[in-house]
Amino acid sequence: MARGLDKKSRTILILLLLLAFIYAGYRFVLMPQIQAYQKTKTELNEARALISRLSARAGSLEEEKKALEKARKRFLEMNNRFNTDMQDGQFLVQFSLVTEKNRVLVLKFKPLAIVDRGYVLVLPVEIELRGLFPQVTLVIDYLENLPNLGELRNIQITRYEPENAGGKSPALPDGTVTASTTLLLYSRPTPAGRLQLEEVRRWALGRPNPFFSGRPPVSSALPEQAAETAGQEPVPASAPERAGAKTG
Repeated sequence: MARGLDKKSRTILILLLLLAFIYAGYRFVLMPQIQAYQKTKTELNEARALISRLSARAGSLEEEKKALEKARKRFLEMNNRFNTDMQDGQFLVQFSLVTEKNRVLVLKFKPLAIVDRGYVLVLPVEIELRGLFPQVTLVIDYLENLPNLGELRNIQITRYEPENAGGKSPALPDGTVTASTTLLLYSRPTPAGRLQLEEVRRWALGRPNPFFSGRPPVSSALPEQAAETAGQEPVPASAPERAGAKTG
């Protein structure tokens, strides 16, 4: 048949056959290879991204372990502070010793009603102190670092201005301040936790100031004085000071 065609027709036929061969090669050989390459390339990129993420996680795994251990220690610490037993009144004794040592007068120690927040019980305690500024700040620092879980709210420190400047009571040293704050004591919302906070509330029943001793303080820093509010008395002086007063 090709012999019956002229030269031009044979040339066109050869070109058509060549194009058909090229198309068939591209369609059935090259295109599947290109698709397979693109698929493999995509999978390779995904694998590289996965390796990169895993490497980042592996690099931060040690940090996560440290953070987890730190959180575990913090939890145990907070849990132990929740479990601190306050029913023996040791807190009151220690607080009295701290104020006495720093010659700070406790003008007010008033536990309020227990507040149930659902996840925790809160006992607010209104506290008012008077003394020289450095010593008052030491007592406040003690309250901020109690072994049981608690915090101080609404701390206000003002310069003490005596109401009766011309009275018989001697003036307090320059630098005397009055500090008021609210101590929030936290406990578990359980019967045992409520019992502990109720015990704290009973410490002050029957007297406005549980630190009343019946004796005025002996102090060179704070002159002898009576509390200004009814039923409130200053913290007693230490034993060595009382002994010195007797021998003097």
